[in-house]
Amino acid sequence: MLLLSKTKDYYDHLVSQGVDKSVVYKRSQGELELSKDSLSLDINLRVGLRNREFTSLRYYVYFCGKFYPGVLFSFDDKDCQKVIRYCYTFDDYKSAIAEFNDALKRSVTLKKKEDRSLWSDESLFYHFMFEFFKKTVDASVENIHKISTPIGYVGVRGNERRSFLDDKLNVLTDINLKEIEFYRVKDTYTAFTEISQFISGVLGGNSPALVEVEDKYKISAHGFDKQSFRTRKKVK
Repeated sequence: MLLLSKTKDYYDHLVSQGVDKSVVYKRSQGELELSKDSLSLDINLRVGLRNREFTSLRYYVYFCGKFYPGVLFSFDDKDCQKVIRYCYTFDDYKSAIAEFNDALKRSVTLKKKEDRSLWSDESLFYHFMFEFFKKTVDASVENIHKISTPIGYVGVRGNERRSFLDDKLNVLTDINLKEIEFYRVKDTYTAFTEISQFISGVLGGNSPALVEVEDKYKISAHGFDKQSFRTRKKVK
């Protein structure tokens, strides 16, 4: 796979093992709106949990034709340092909550509030989140070609406050997977292989479609580089 990008991600170093120039991935971040109904994702995706003590925001990572559920869970520890956990399984989420509850109990500022632990194992919210993490959603063929790239992100970002009643969802394309720890879902080799195969087999060899490869890569592909016969010094 020929990777053209100004940024680096966790699977990039595998390019050094060999470049198949028939598969081109021009990785460049963009954004598009898609119909919420066509995505078949959780209609309450934009509803997160926020208060002074923690933030819990759901999202989906689009990867090679599938949407993988995730949660960004953040809170301040006992030393008031920000802790961020990216959760991709229900067990990840329970661990993040347990870590938060422990920090809450140790917090000096909250000593007077005895029982503020977040959710019990029997709460309805726990069951709701258990169901959320079970669902990996297949993208429709139409949306695969609209997105036209192997990687994307759907969910609330920053201080965004769009209503979950909106009929559109934003898809941020070609995000950095390392930053959101997606390597815990797809290891380096699997991520690189699936991206290459997806671009080759589904997107027609180019992502986005019909990428115009720069001349310097075309020249190299045809043997006209610094060591080509046109520039090679003659041996006397």
